[in-house]
Amino acid sequence: MPPVRERFGSLSKWLPVTAPLALALVALGCSSTMGLPDSATTQGDSVVEIWRVFLVLAALVAGLIYVLTCYVIISSLRRRRKANAAAAAEVGEVTRGLSSDSPIPRQHQYNTRLEIFYTAVPLLLVGFLFVFSFSRGAVLTDVQPQPDLNVTALGFQWGWQFIYPDHNVTLAGDPTTPPTLMLPVGRTVHFTIKSNDVIHSFWVPDFLEKRDMVPGVVNNVDVNVKAPGEWTGRCAEYCGFNHWMMTFQAKAVPAAEFDQWIGVAKTRPQPIIAGVRAVTSTSSSTAVPITAAPPTVTNPPITARNGTTIVDSPSTQGSGVGSGGPGAGTTTPVASTTTAVPAGPGAAP
Repeated sequence: MPPVRERFGSLSKWLPVTAPLALALVALGCSSTMGLPDSATTQGDSVVEIWRVFLVLAALVAGLIYVLTCYVIISSLRRRRKANAAAAAEVGEVTRGLSSDSPIPRQHQYNTRLEIFYTAVPLLLVGFLFVFSFSRGAVLTDVQPQPDLNVTALGFQWGWQFIYPDHNVTLAGDPTTPPTLMLPVGRTVHFTIKSNDVIHSFWVPDFLEKRDMVPGVVNNVDVNVKAPGEWTGRCAEYCGFNHWMMTFQAKAVPAAEFDQWIGVAKTRPQPIIAGVRAVTSTSSSTAVPITAAPPTVTNPPITARNGTTIVDSPSTQGSGVGSGGPGAGTTTPVASTTTAVPAGPGAAP
């Protein structure tokens, strides 16, 4: 049997194959997101770093295991061939398979240095990954005491509402058009994330992070968008039958353009509701997201004998059934001339 130095020296034959592969993996890990989308935020860059380091180390460990496995298989086959050739030369005939006279490799009860090596290296790797993940994760959970902009993200079944409390601006959507979250580039945006009904999840895939929205729990996250762009956000937690409807648009614009937009938005009636069914509640200063189509009123209000303000329902218009008559039970009562708006989270009773 060849000495130990000879056996380990034969590993040098694998270096021309393994060294370029290892260098290629390291270079790829340092210069690419390795399958992840480009991060739209500085916080998302930490996610890319974690992904890159874990993937490169996993590939190197897997490559080492495959190389050692192939080495054992190949060296075992070579040993068998040599043993068979020696046995055939002794008996004068060619034999197939492993000869019964083939020498068994020398057995070792223990190898202290090797055991210390394969115990210490995994511990060091796990310790490094733990410290690295903790340090990068701290960037994702860190919040600034004085951010440039505060935004409250409210999720409900099945829509979104974005409130800019420092500017008294509220954005909402209707069942056909999701709201658009406006963000400034290069500024720290602090999100206060809430839910008043069931568990939702605030997620913009290009931000490479998300936050759960748990009723009774307030989560916080800071975001610094690096460049202008538009992305689709969605709820990442199944929240009911119409979970698929919980989408919104996130749009980042230069800081000067955002300042101009927020200056105009604060002068408009609140909430600012996207879509063809844009209706503003006049019964409460609290933003009321639209969750259903408002009723259609085509007739002017008519005062009944008892003083109640009513209008004919669409189904009875033109039929001669009016207020105070036999068809009064089919009319739609309205408390005032303001169009009724379905109640949503935060709506006044």
